[in-house]
Amino acid sequence: MDKRGQFFLMAAIIISLIIITISAVYIEKTTEKIPETAIYDLSEEIKIESNQVIDNGIFNANNKQEIDTRITQLLSNYSTLNPEADFIVVYGDINNLYLINYTATETGSVGIPGSTISTSTKKYSRTQVQIPQQDKKIKVKLSDDISFDFNITEGQNFYVILKKKVREEEIVAIK
Repeated sequence: MDKRGQFFLMAAIIISLIIITISAVYIEKTTEKIPETAIYDLSEEIKIESNQVIDNGIFNANNKQEIDTRITQLLSNYSTLNPEADFIVVYGDINNLYLINYTATETGSVGIPGSTISTSTKKYSRTQVQIPQQDKKIKVKLSDDISFDFNITEGQNFYVILKKKVREEEIVAIK
């Protein structure tokens, strides 16, 4: 008789575990990965690639115009591959310092009821920067409240600023 009671007790425990396992609620919280780290990686990649272009140009005794053309072409390619990001690059030496700016400007929007897609184009500008002789610093101003100071040293200088809007935030990466 005792064995019969143990059998029913074990059967009841096993059935209870099966029911609890089947009826258990599985809760999983998923969050969308924010691509903010991608912009930091991209700015690092642009800096590395551009430094290789400069080093290669110096090693192969290319003139400054050929190096400038290759850097501009490289930045144009990155700008095309990343249309949602704005690029500002400061490069050169103390005598010839340039600022290249690829900025997306909204050109309009196309929509049907319930859906609107905004269109934008990239604006390219390249200007030569005059360096103040006393402190050898330049200031790049992104907006009224965001600006960055860069020290200009002897030899080649290269600074990258990327700005990208993710959701409602603007992320700025500087290398």
